[in-house]
Amino acid sequence: RPQTVCSAFRAAIGSCQNNQPMKPLVAILSAVLLASCASVQVPERYAQEQTDYIRGTEEAKSHQRDGVRRIAAIECYEEDDWRTLWVMKRLLKQRYSIDYDVIAPSPIPAYVAYVEGYNSIALPPLEQILGDDWYRRMWSDAETYKKANWKDLKDDYERERHFGS
Repeated sequence: RPQTVCSAFRAAIGSCQNNQPMKPLVAILSAVLLASCASVQVPERYAQEQTDYIRGTEEAKSHQRDGVRRIAAIECYEEDDWRTLWVMKRLLKQRYSIDYDVIAPSPIPAYVAYVEGYNSIALPPLEQILGDDWYRRMWSDAETYKKANWKDLKDDYERERHFGS
């Protein structure tokens, strides 16, 4: 993200204000980078991500009107963590009637934009129910539940993994 890079350089220059001179090369490079940050333009290729973000917000509003409780996510895990995630999804559904939908297993820009848009609308009211640290707590509960009950859960996990649910 250009803004993140720009912020980092602004912070670096700000930290140099403790009366220690900057090396000439660092000063020149910083000045060039800051100048380029001042005129950041969004490339045309990001127009689709804006559309996906808006699509996410509109879908979340529609779901809220219909009483659907859903969190959209992008999750990238190894097999054992996928099992924990699967258990967490079940616990969210059983305890709170909330669907936790993994939209993509990797951060593809269009999916990231959709998820951010969707959750910008859907997540605030759900966090009132779940609390701010809900993900950490639910993950911990899921790990504990999985360790204690995996023998009973394994067949359902395998069936859903191969055939969907």
